[in-house]
Amino acid sequence: MRTRRALFCLFLLCHLVPAWALTQAQLAPLAGEDFDAKLMLIDQLGSGGDPAAKMLLQALSDKAVSITASGQLLRLQGETYVDAATGVAISPNSEDLQGVVVNNRMQRHLDSALAGLTLFDADPKL
Repeated sequence: MRTRRALFCLFLLCHLVPAWALTQAQLAPLAGEDFDAKLMLIDQLGSGGDPAAKMLLQALSDKAVSITASGQLLRLQGETYVDAATGVAISPNSEDLQGVVVNNRMQRHLDSALAGLTLFDADPKL
């Protein structure tokens, strides 16, 4: 009984975490070299239904996410860079920016995550 309760709590925690506000620490794997960690994060963000996560995943798919020299993830929104976690506008030094590498395997995970988020989107126009 105790194990079932613990597993149930773990299940709830894993499914509620994506609904919380995104943080740079949570998004840190995207700035790293470990593609398996990136794929796990993409799958996690794709399972939550968070609009901010959907914007980030779309930006990744569009190759519009960059990393600053300090490791901060930025998303290009129009012609302005915004913090990938908070959406706050940032004016980075463009010389310090490096694009996030999206390989074919990662692109497939992005496409799948975006398709799932679109399928379950509350917006009736989709």
